[in-house]
Amino acid sequence: MIQQKNFFHKNGFLIVKNFSDKKLINQIKKDIFDISLEIYKKYNKKYTPSKYKEKKFDEIILKAKNEKLKEVTSAVYDSCKKLRGFYKLISNDKLNNLAEKLIGSKRLGILPGGFGMRIDYPGDRYWKARLHQDYTSQLGSPNGIVCYTPLRKISKNIGPVVLYSKSHKRGVFDIKIDINKVKKKKTYDPYYIKTSKQNLKKYKIKYLKLNETDLGLFHF
Repeated sequence: MIQQKNFFHKNGFLIVKNFSDKKLINQIKKDIFDISLEIYKKYNKKYTPSKYKEKKFDEIILKAKNEKLKEVTSAVYDSCKKLRGFYKLISNDKLNNLAEKLIGSKRLGILPGGFGMRIDYPGDRYWKARLHQDYTSQLGSPNGIVCYTPLRKISKNIGPVVLYSKSHKRGVFDIKIDINKVKKKKTYDPYYIKTSKQNLKKYKIKYLKLNETDLGLFHF
């Protein structure tokens, strides 16, 4: 544990392999499939899905995305982020114990509205998260941890979280607002870190490649 703590504070992130319960992850994926099917069939009653396969749990929402059914994709997202399985992940004693040791305090809290589910579509730039620090949008304690649990294997090709190792030591970066990009519908987020490519070159880029039961943690 001492090695994990030292690595986290030195580099600003930590990957813990095989951390989450496989049965819980599978149940979340099955719930997402079932909810997607129920919502999609409201728009296409003749649709007959293939037999459920764990590796293709998101095939229906991807189908709706390709068919530009925003009503379906939005409804699936709004419904699935309320799944009890996600709350079980964040309330896990194993996770809380790990966070306590990394932070060095038993006085932990979970930010209201600071947890949820992301649906990242292939090649989607509009909803792609811009370069950011979570602190500036959540305003919790700077001594915090972001926890990330993928529902499928994440490779460099599929689009992993990208970290700038050791950038947390710089502290909180200034942010800028670019409302024009929002008006032009290039992004949903007007906020981005005020820095330059040259300044970012001092940090090593880390692609967070994880399996579905792995846990990624990064400095707030």
